[in-house]
Amino acid sequence: MNPEYSFNMFPHPLIRHGIQEAQYARDEIGADGVMGYRLAPPCRFMDDYVFFRLASDPSLTQEQIVSELAGLLAEKPENQKQVKEAINTLERFWSSHKVEDLETVDKLFKGVLPEEKSKNLLYVSNGVTFLT
Repeated sequence: MNPEYSFNMFPHPLIRHGIQEAQYARDEIGADGVMGYRLAPPCRFMDDYVFFRLASDPSLTQEQIVSELAGLLAEKPENQKQVKEAINTLERFWSSHKVEDLETVDKLFKGVLPEEKSKNLLYVSNGVTFLT
């Protein structure tokens, strides 16, 4: 299966994995910055953001990255907590593969969509809905 297709069309943050990859690239092969970056579909926004942030600051924690992502996806501060919960639950889904987690994420994103204008939030939400 070509990794450029299939599951890569779904929002799949893999924050811990991104941290490991950024550390490996820097420590083992000496690749700084964004040398390994490629253009990606809109639903890969979270993956791409994690990669770029860790390329510029490898000391960031998952909590910090998720907070930043929530701030970019949700323009209204009152919606950011719900978006953070959705991102962390989506991260958990990719390791647990529990459909309940995915359904929770879908509800969380759809709960804030009517109040938000972010196209990235819409793309991520649609990707989760399709995956569900």
